[in-house]
Amino acid sequence: MKALQELIVCSGFLGGLWIYAGVNPETEILRAFTDLVPGMSSILFWVGSVLLTVLPILSTWYIAGVCGLVALLLAFLGGISIASIGIWLLVVALVIGAVCPTREE
Repeated sequence: MKALQELIVCSGFLGGLWIYAGVNPETEILRAFTDLVPGMSSILFWVGSVLLTVLPILSTWYIAGVCGLVALLLAFLGGISIASIGIWLLVVALVIGAVCPTREE
């Protein structure tokens, strides 16, 4: 259950919060690596972006199934709408994450 809640906060809420702020940390990190390896920047960008998007979603699906994905989506929407109802969406997502049946042992 703890891993699911960490995924909800880190991947969902913080991802939405970065969108609300208008900053993409993945892009900034990959820009720093572009100076090191200019020819690989395009491949590194796409592979990194896909992995950083798909892995949390697949992890949430594996840990909690559809219930976990709903919690992740609510947390993401909470990050995007932090100025209005975002905190309440995060609270609902964390409650769903706490009561969601998980495959962890």
